[in-house]
Parts: sequence; C-alpha cells; structure tokens
Amino acid sequence: LGQDRNAVAEVVVASSLEAGLACLGKADFDVVILEFFLPDGAGLANLGLVKTVAPQVPIVAVGGVDEEPVAVEVVHAGAQDYLVKSQLSPRWLLRALRYALERHQADKALVQAEIQFRGLFDHLTEGIFRTTPAGRYVMANAALAHIYGYASPEELMQGITDIGSTLYVQPGRREEFMRLMDEHDTITRFESPIFRRDGTVIWIAENCRAVRDEAGQLLYYEGTV
Repeated sequence: LGQDRNAVAEVVVASSLEAGLACLGKADFDVVILEFFLPDGAGLANLGLVKTVAPQVPIVAVGGVDEEPVAVEVVHAGAQDYLVKSQLSPRWLLRALRYALERHQADKALVQAEIQFRGLFDHLTEGIFRTTPAGRYVMANAALAHIYGYASPEELMQGITDIGSTLYVQPGRREEFMRLMDEHDTITRFESPIFRRDGTVIWIAENCRAVRDEAGQLLYYEGTV
C-alpha cells in the first residue's frame, strides 16, 4: 500500500491469528487483509473466527494457492475476495480493497432495506399472503396470522396446509377463487366466511393477483386480506 501514491491507509500488522483477533476486539477497522494459512489458524475456519469478533468488517483473504475452487470456497465462507500472493501488486491490492469496501457497503444497505421492509410488512393492519396453487401458504405477515387466530406467521403456515378444506366455510369456495383467478389474473373484494383457528367464523375480503413466469405458467398467488 505504501508503494501506491493514491493509497491513504493506516495499517496495523498482527503476526498471528490470536493477535489479529485481539486487535479486532479493541479497535475499529475498515477492512481485514487475512493471511489464509496461519501457524495458529485453520484455513477456512479463520474466516469464521474473524467474522465472529468483527462481523461488520469486510475480509480480503490472501493465499499462495492459485486455484479457482479455493477462491470460491473462501468467498463462500465469508470473504469479499481472495488474492494470490504471487500476483499481488500495489494497484491490484488497492483495487481489491476498494471493491471489498464497496460491496460491503452495498450488502449493508440491502440488509437495512430488508429490515425496514420487514418492519413495514409485519406492522400493517392488512394481512398479506403468498400461496401456492395447491393451497399452501409460503409467505404471510403477522397481521394475517392475527386475523386467522394464529400466534405467528410460522404457526399459520404450518397449521394451514390446505386452504380449501381448512379455511373456507363454504365447500367449493377455493375452487371458485381459482376459477376467477384463471379468468382474470386479479380479483378484488372476494368475500367469504372463513374458520379461524379456534373454530369461530369471520368474514374476510381478499384482493389478489396471479404471478406467472415468462411462459405464462402460474407460480403463486399473492394478495391481501
């Protein structure tokens, strides 16, 4: 890094895995350059140990083995990149560090967006669902579980494995729902009496659309209650 005039970095060197983990536990770092084979480490296991101590710090692994399967394993184990020692140059290392930081920031932004979406998804008063054509729930939010009398979306999805026979009070109501969906691909205010988990009956109104692949094959239904 010192050979590149564009590089501005404070480098802390640790001579062993133990020393490196101690450093990570005491200070904040932007990126870790990790020697893949260390005297007191165990290859891929090193990545897990580093991520346990500093889960938010991106890792660039450096090793002497120039084999694609090794690089793939290292990235799958949690590193942002794997560099071969014999191919290192100031420009190559700097680019790898920059890309690692950029990818890490993108990953963090994606996680934050998912957290925000999940918060919105679970705090809506409308029930949201995704079901297979065969009548199983593959996604539900907390509001839908509450409407149907279940403690959680997971409990709902485990408890209702056949919507037609478990949920609808009127025989053939699920078939009518599917017929209308086949004809129009959307449906609004499809009103039906349904059984809650405790056996009581309530009325619901469903708004739904069919999701299909490029060939027109039905993948699933998704909508609100």
